[in-house]
Amino acid sequence: MGLFLVSVEVSVLNGDRCLREAAEGVIDPSLRDFEFVIIEDDLTDDADSRLDCYQDHDAPTAIKDSVMSQLLKNLLKERMPYGLREASRELLHEWNLFCVHRRGVKEAPRFLQVLPVKLNLGCGPVRKDGWVNVDLFDRGADLRLDLRAPWPFPDNSVSRIYSSHAFEHFDIAQEVPHFLREALRVLEPGGMFDVLVPDTVRPLKAYGDPSAAYWAIVLARGWHPGCHTQLEHINYHFRQNGEHKYAWDAETLARVLKNAGFAAVAQRDFDPTMDPPERFLSLCMVATKEIQ
Repeated sequence: MGLFLVSVEVSVLNGDRCLREAAEGVIDPSLRDFEFVIIEDDLTDDADSRLDCYQDHDAPTAIKDSVMSQLLKNLLKERMPYGLREASRELLHEWNLFCVHRRGVKEAPRFLQVLPVKLNLGCGPVRKDGWVNVDLFDRGADLRLDLRAPWPFPDNSVSRIYSSHAFEHFDIAQEVPHFLREALRVLEPGGMFDVLVPDTVRPLKAYGDPSAAYWAIVLARGWHPGCHTQLEHINYHFRQNGEHKYAWDAETLARVLKNAGFAAVAQRDFDPTMDPPERFLSLCMVATKEIQ
């Protein structure tokens, strides 16, 4: 095969997540002479298998699974400073999330045939019947959406929002205010935002007391892998390998919800009929949108 008129190179981080979206965004039946080169990262996934369906694409398009050679990878690592490598990975990661979110936005209208709806945000594998289960990373979710972006739901179209252990993954400066603005926008008057987060008071109260019941529970359930000292456990609670962006207690969470514009905010007890059983140490709070 001779030279192609156009060579499209795409670096894909976690290619198994949205390689299809990346490929379909480039492939165009009107294009006849180009190659599509996928440069994978170092992570282990099934991106190779996801390219197979394009090998016999109807359009006369050559698609090559071109994995960057180890020599070239080493060269990049030697020439590119650590900070730039990490920034490049983060950029690619965010691009992949954008592709997933864009697909979710297109699928959203089919869940809005009957209003109002109930949203289970950041559902992970714990989905609720009769709710629209939303999670950016879980393939089993009804909609895969990036909640840092505008939500594809009309104003006053949601009766209830439930979120268990997702809110702590948003930064307090930009993402939390955006989340709450969107929640207030889509909730109907009198609608409720029901939120569960890790209760930071528990590990702080237990710190310095090896006999505190909190440590026995954490160790028995394996909640903080790789942690041995009390401070390592507390750091995991705060950071969770970089996934946690903010730590909450009842006073702080209530203040942020009230300042965002919720009319009534109240802490509630853990409800085993509603909440995931493993979240029994959570801080639970309900905020209600004002009835105008």
